[in-house]
Order: sequence, then C-alpha cells, then structure tokens
Amino acid sequence: MTDFEYSGLWWLPSEESNQIAGNLTFSNHNGFQLKLIGAFDEVFDGTSKTIGSEDFSKSYPLILGITHTGKKVTLQDCRATGRQITMPGFESPTYSPHLAYFGIHASDLNALQFHKIDVGFNFLNDWVAESGFKVIITHNQNSEPEKYQLEYSFLDEIKVTAATCTFSIQRTLNTKGSILRGISTEEVQSIGIESLEPLSIEEWNAKYVAHLQNLLTLATFRSNSLIDVYAYKKNHTINLRNGRTQEIPVQIVFHTFEHESGPIKDLLPHEMLFSLKDVELNLGEILGNWFRMCITLKGVFDLFFILQHSPEMYLQNQFLNIVLAMEGYHRGAIDKNGKKLFENRELRSKKLIHNKVSLKTRILDLLKYIDQIVSKLVPDKELFAKRVARYRNQLAHQLTDQEPEISSSSELFWITQAMMYILRACFLKDIGIPESTCSQLFSRNQKYLFAVHQINSFFESK
Repeated sequence: MTDFEYSGLWWLPSEESNQIAGNLTFSNHNGFQLKLIGAFDEVFDGTSKTIGSEDFSKSYPLILGITHTGKKVTLQDCRATGRQITMPGFESPTYSPHLAYFGIHASDLNALQFHKIDVGFNFLNDWVAESGFKVIITHNQNSEPEKYQLEYSFLDEIKVTAATCTFSIQRTLNTKGSILRGISTEEVQSIGIESLEPLSIEEWNAKYVAHLQNLLTLATFRSNSLIDVYAYKKNHTINLRNGRTQEIPVQIVFHTFEHESGPIKDLLPHEMLFSLKDVELNLGEILGNWFRMCITLKGVFDLFFILQHSPEMYLQNQFLNIVLAMEGYHRGAIDKNGKKLFENRELRSKKLIHNKVSLKTRILDLLKYIDQIVSKLVPDKELFAKRVARYRNQLAHQLTDQEPEISSSSELFWITQAMMYILRACFLKDIGIPESTCSQLFSRNQKYLFAVHQINSFFESK
C-alpha cells in the first residue's frame, strides 16, 4: 500500500467538540503513526492527583478525523505508543492505529461492516493476462510509421458464485494529465467480493482475502501482497443527477508486508503455474474447492505458504516445514464427498497403541496420487521417500553420529523444491483441475522443468 502523510483535526466519536490538530503518517515499513498536538485527556490539568503509567498509555477503539484535503477518516484500534510532555504541561501523545478507513466516520465498531469489497494484488494483472489496450500503428507508402493509436475496450466482467459469495474480476481505467503535458493511462484490475451479510474487514480477510492471496501466490510462483482495498456499505451512498444512487467506496489501509522489493516485471505465461484463462471455465467450482481446503487444511497451508512468503528462511527449516506440510496433508486431505483421500491406517489396536503411518509411506502415497501430473519429477520414488524420511529423522533427533543422508545444501534445496512441487500438484488436483490439464500446466512451466533436470541429476549420481 502507498505511503502517505496527512495533517488534520482529530477527535473521539463522543467528543466532536474537542478537536485536536495532528499528523497521520503511514508506511509499509513502519505502519501508522498519529501524533497529536495536544491530548484528548490531559494528564497535567492543574488538579492534584496521583499519576501512574496507565495515564500515559490510554488506547482508543476509534478516533475520527478530517484531513487537510477534506477526507473523512476513521482510525481503528489506536494503541498509545508514546507521550511527549513539555512543561508547564503541554502534551503531545502518539498512537499507532491498526486500520484506517478513508471516506467514512463511524461512531462505533458495528458501523464498520461492509457487504462488498474490492481487493487488488500486485500480480493480479499478470494472472488475469488480458488487457483492453490495443496499439495500432499506421505506416505510409515508404513503410515509415505515420500514426500511432492507443485504443481501449472495456472487457466483459467475469462473475462467478462460490462459498455463498459472488466473485468478479473487475477492470477500471484511470487517466491523469493533459493533452499538452502528456496523459498517463492505467488499467487497474481487482477482485470484487459480495456477501449476503455484512462483514468486518477482519472477517473479510480471514474468510476470503487471505485465501485469495494464497491462491494467487500458488498460481504465479510469486508472493502476492495486497495493494488496494475498497469496501462498500448499502446505506453509504450519494445521489446522482439521473435520480439513481451510488455506493461510496471506503478505502481501507493497513500495514501489509511487501514481499517483492524493487520494480515488478511482467510475468510471462511460462513463468506461472496457471493463469485465469486456464481455469476460467470452472472458476466458481475451483474457488469453492479452494475455500473448503483452506478450512480443512489450514495448518498445511500455513506451513506451505510461509515458505513462499519467507524465502530467506534457513534451508533446514524449509525442509522440515514442507515435511510437516506433507504429513498434515496426508492426514487431513478429503475428497469432494468429505471422505479421506488416503487410507486411514492410523488405527488403535486392542491395547490402544497408536500404529502410525511412516513418513516414507506417506510420501509414496502422495507420489502415487499425482503420478500422472509430475511423473518425471522423482525418478526413483522408493529412494526419494527413504532419503527424505531418514534425513528428517537425523534433523529432528539430532543424530550427529550418522552419515548425512543428504550430502550438500544444493541437494537439500532441490529435494525441498521437489516436495513443494508434489504438494502443488496435490492442490491443483484437489481444486478440480483435471489431471491431464495439471500435467500440461507443469510441463510448460520453465521453473518446474529446470527443477526436474536438477533433481534427476542428483539421483543419477547416486
């Protein structure tokens, strides 16, 4: 989200007459900071009283404001982080809000419920892989460029229903500038989500937005970050000249973690696992299956996607994370009828002794499950499963007196990558993409093909 700084007037919902000047700043590195020139509740007010630490650390659920540009602002969960006092009693407290809502004043938290939101991600345009722009170059008789034309056509909206919500791929055209000094034109794509019942932004994020973020991360091989969030309330509207009403968008800003640094380059189809075009015909079914999996396999997804969002993690920790994710997937994966995908061999005997399935068996089960998709990834399945299981045991139990099953960091890296591709293949099959299509998606991906070459070279040397 874009950094900003606003000066303005700020007050508590029940005390609008007590407005205090201050500055609100935001950066994705440091988050929010609201620094007031004065205080809502003065500690040194001239009365005789005992002053404790709680007097300097008061927090507020909501603070309202109006910026110098005329924007309404509601700040939520404003935690006190400091208080500067200049004698004889001038106070300047600092707060760190959790969320900021631009375009609305809310008197209580119940007023911050929205029936629809639009969200943008930094690699969404690449995943959609379709634009309304077209460049037309006209040449003269000498084959020299004579005229350049830039056309834009508004494409049809894509809309599906899944998990009791309506999802849509939306495109808007933003222009600024002038004919004399140049015009800047940008196509912005977002995902719209509309619910039958209003939800808080925390509920929107937990139920839908975070899961969409992970789906795009899976699809693009890139860690996706939120760049825009706009929300809508049914009673928060303006009247248009034609007699109709229009919902006023409320921009929501919060601290996100930017995983991509530097300029973002365009992603080509062969760099992604799949694009919108690959799944558009069954998008509603795929989204429904994905949201179901996000609930049943929450722990697995947490382990898997932390590797996508934190590539700087120590290699041994990456290996252990993906092993835990594979074990969790083998235990918890279910089909569309709610039945276990894999045979439940974790049965108790008459003596109530747990008969656990070995890691090697779990890996072999997964390889068999997606063999048609990534058959060339692991040339010797028995050896692969054995080496992964033995190396996991060496790391987990600190067995330093044994020869390492995996001999180099390079080999460990590619074996970890192999396990990540195995889980990716499982995810794609489970969300409803046919196995033949999954195989084609992997076969065209340059990262996967390079990984196959590297992994096979290690097994050939054994």
